[in-house]
Amino acid sequence: MNSLNTHSVNISRPSHLRALLYIAIIFVVTRYLFFGVGVRFDTSPLHYSWQLLDPSLLKNDLLRSLFYLHSQPPLFNLYVGIILKAFPINFAFAFHTVSLLSGLILAIALGSVMIRVGISPTLSIILVSAFILSPTPILYENWLFYTYPVTVLLVLSVIFLHQFLLTQKTSYGFIFFLLLALIVLLRSLFHIVWFLLLLLSVIWFYRTHWQKILLTALIPFLIIFSLYAKNLLVFGKFTSSTWLGMSISKLITFSLSDEERQSLIELGRLSPLAMIPPFYPLQSYKPHLPEIKQTNIPALDQEKKSDGTPNFNHIAYITISDQYLKDARYVLLHFPRAYIKGIARAFSFFVLPASGYWYLEKNRQHIRRWDTFYKRVFFGQFITPYWKKDEKKTVSYYIKKIEMSGVFLVIGIPFLFIYSIVATIKAFLQKPLNPAYALTLLFLCINIVYVTLISNLIELGENYRFRFVIEPFFLTFLGLILEKAIQKLKAVLVITRLASKSRALF
Repeated sequence: MNSLNTHSVNISRPSHLRALLYIAIIFVVTRYLFFGVGVRFDTSPLHYSWQLLDPSLLKNDLLRSLFYLHSQPPLFNLYVGIILKAFPINFAFAFHTVSLLSGLILAIALGSVMIRVGISPTLSIILVSAFILSPTPILYENWLFYTYPVTVLLVLSVIFLHQFLLTQKTSYGFIFFLLLALIVLLRSLFHIVWFLLLLLSVIWFYRTHWQKILLTALIPFLIIFSLYAKNLLVFGKFTSSTWLGMSISKLITFSLSDEERQSLIELGRLSPLAMIPPFYPLQSYKPHLPEIKQTNIPALDQEKKSDGTPNFNHIAYITISDQYLKDARYVLLHFPRAYIKGIARAFSFFVLPASGYWYLEKNRQHIRRWDTFYKRVFFGQFITPYWKKDEKKTVSYYIKKIEMSGVFLVIGIPFLFIYSIVATIKAFLQKPLNPAYALTLLFLCINIVYVTLISNLIELGENYRFRFVIEPFFLTFLGLILEKAIQKLKAVLVITRLASKSRALF
């Protein structure tokens, strides 16, 4: 690795450290102010989140329940279970404390990432401040869910990748791959294939040191593989989540009309489940399922959690999801227009402001004016979203749809998506090659492309929440654009000044 020309970014320079300190101060002050207007940590997902096991099981049967968790990767449930066990009364305070510390880490880490890729400390402060003042991170930071932790880990991983590329120290590489493994164990969207894609990207550009890199990534990979292998052995599924069929059916099967689906059921092409929306209580599916055998494992046998909400980790949901997947395959093969329609709808959700997610209303009501201001000024959402059934698809209809999404988001997200690819290619074409810079941009770019495509190709409904985890990466590429514009403007001003002085001499 020493044979490559690695240009070191001295993050310990006083100006860089001051920038990170200012970011930390701004974060602390803003969180104090938002607490003052009523924002509180929302633990209500304990009682409605599909992704969480029964809180009573997390407190009293944690390890066994985690072993038989097939619907989700285990790390989020493990974290919640540990907090509930350690702080049975003051768990809300504990969750809030961890989340605040995570938010502080995210803010500082994002500032560090920007400086590392060449954005000036001053511009980094401005951009990170705009991010931490945005209602979106404030709302997700104060909501018990895995979206915010995944975002923190993603941004942190950039720092350790960059440091690994600069120093070639195995410890940094190990932490980088371990952070990736934690992300896979938190969120099923980040698949084992995603981990391998990033691993192979690093190996490709450091081929002479492939053995060292493989050894560095071995333990994190084995951790991921053990989860997939366990699910294969216990449930017959080499996956971290068995919900793929239910998720993708929303995008494909349910893009057909009720009449079309009913007709296909009568012809025997689709199962009766095609008329039952996915993620319904088990009772809705029972008439169409074979006899459900008890496993004597509460996490697999409970139809409902102790608070009365459905347990989507019930063993029957594996069969249910498989049937949804089978139906979706049929529709995809014979009615591809349904999938195209579903993807179009998914992307239309993807460009909505992420602060509008319905489960964030508890805290959003306390900052509604700030949220509205931010959406209009920074996102261009000039019309509050509304939906009318059977509204005519005229030109004005589509203009309204764009205004409801946010004009700046509709334009900016595709633009930054393309720019991330172009900027990364240019970084690799630079002579001499700066591998630390180029590979860091590649990591940002791969994640932008991966999350944008995968989340919109397999899911429909919460796509704007999925986008939040890569918003710091979009912001970083925006920072690169602004930094280049500022440098060009400075150069023009210098030339103009010199020209003026030259004319004055003559």
